[in-house]
Amino acid sequence: MQKKQQSLIIIMLHNSCSIFFIFFLYLGISCYISTNGHAASLGHYTLSCPSFNNSISFSEWFGTNLPFIFYDPSQYNYDVFIEGMKQLNISHVRIPIHWSVLEPQNGILEPTYVSRLDFTMDKLSKANISSLFFIAGSPKWISSNPSASNYDQYPPTSVEPFILRVKWLLERYAMKGLEIIQIWNEVNLPSFWAPMEDPQAYTHLLNATFTELRNFTHSSFSSHVIQIAMSGMAYFSEMPYHDMNPMFYSLEPLGAFNYCDIVSYHPYYNTPEGNIPQQNVYDFEIKAQLAQQFLSKFGKKIYATEWGWSTYASDFSEQPFITLTQQADYILKRLIMLMYLCFDRVYQFALFDFPPVGFSTRDTYYGIFNASTSAMPNSLPGKPSFYALRNFLNFIGNQHPHNSLHSTPKLIIPKVNDPGNMHSFTVQNSNGDVLWMYWTSMNSSNNQSMTLDTSLIKDILNQTMNTSSTSIVVTFSVYDPIENVLEANGIVEDLNRVTVNVHTTFRVAKFSFSKSMINSSPSPPKQSSFKPKDSKRVSQAAFTTWDYHPLRFGFMFIMIVLTQVLILLEQ
Repeated sequence: MQKKQQSLIIIMLHNSCSIFFIFFLYLGISCYISTNGHAASLGHYTLSCPSFNNSISFSEWFGTNLPFIFYDPSQYNYDVFIEGMKQLNISHVRIPIHWSVLEPQNGILEPTYVSRLDFTMDKLSKANISSLFFIAGSPKWISSNPSASNYDQYPPTSVEPFILRVKWLLERYAMKGLEIIQIWNEVNLPSFWAPMEDPQAYTHLLNATFTELRNFTHSSFSSHVIQIAMSGMAYFSEMPYHDMNPMFYSLEPLGAFNYCDIVSYHPYYNTPEGNIPQQNVYDFEIKAQLAQQFLSKFGKKIYATEWGWSTYASDFSEQPFITLTQQADYILKRLIMLMYLCFDRVYQFALFDFPPVGFSTRDTYYGIFNASTSAMPNSLPGKPSFYALRNFLNFIGNQHPHNSLHSTPKLIIPKVNDPGNMHSFTVQNSNGDVLWMYWTSMNSSNNQSMTLDTSLIKDILNQTMNTSSTSIVVTFSVYDPIENVLEANGIVEDLNRVTVNVHTTFRVAKFSFSKSMINSSPSPPKQSSFKPKDSKRVSQAAFTTWDYHPLRFGFMFIMIVLTQVLILLEQ
């Protein structure tokens, strides 16, 4: 019996060695694929957003903040700006409604303000542009601190007058494109909710308004559904007087997420990648992914209702100085990041510069249009950021309202001379073109040449060859939308030798196929069976898929060992 046990142990050890060898071989392969295939690395993405079925219609997704009501329509040509929005395929705007200015006395509306708002909504309605109103700023007669010079920054003493004014706005503008009401603005900051942020008080205002509006009907918009948005939180909702804890976390136990259709925040940063990209080039997207995972469990739409950079030229205490060209580069980079981070809609801040009176120097110059002159010219006064956006949309073929960007089953990534610290985004447009948008951090060497992994393009060609015997021509181009320069454009002779130069500024590359050779519909995305806990929105590269995950091989190893033990015991 003892001899049989010894033999059994020897056999098990021999088999275990073989098993361990196979296991670690699998583990090494899986780690290699996971690292070199970028399935688990930050920076390389396609669309993986269940909320909009892994595709983006730019006209529905991209909006802007519109400060029309600060400008006298008799002195400024509103039609010029609307034409600019049309060129960017914008059909959604966010408009500030300052309650203190609208209703300076109880029940008495300021006629000039109402007149400008009427004029604005008439213009937008005729242009088929929908509006989000955010309402903030308590009038002195309802402010909780009327004697303060900043009385409008204090919350109202009663919610009923606020609800009454919101109803008035709905009655007047719902049939002119008003689709969303946002309850207050940046309530996690004392500058909007003084003297300090108060999650309970804000939840009371949100609950009362949401409940009342859900039961509110009016003949002028009986069939028009108005959505209610929670206040857009500054940054990631950190509260200065609560040890910088996120207000979102404090609102959850209060049930605040039950009283809205949309949640939003304002991801302002010094750069698209983060405040100090030299230390962490993925700072912003790591935090945004955590925020998305937390917010998505409530089943609400997630918006970024403000984001952008100012081109102001003095007092850089609030934002480092950037040039007009840098603003264009930053906006394009952040736009791409917000796509693969699965925001349901984003509103860039802002369409044009604010008036210099009544705003900080920084806040005056966020626009992608200049608007600080005494009279607006009849031609588009665009900054480089406007023209870069327009160039970008034209190049990717998404300037048409019905065109969309779609996810791809594989990513285009560097294969040789990967510079690291990269951000890239692989999608396919409605024409069938494969687009690769990319840049690297300032820590990497500029103009370094890298060879691309074009497995995705090869797969598309193989699929096409199965349905057609005609030769296929692939054209590859690289475009700089800021300088409006086509840096490369030609027929691909060898897909194993497609190279591009590394740049710290935004670039977009395009693989185009002969129209007769490729179906205009993009290939369906590969569906991963891996479901992250408590999250419906995680970009493809935020986690390792089950196909490549080392845990899969760990599970296989355990099953093999158990099988071997059972076989030996049977013997």
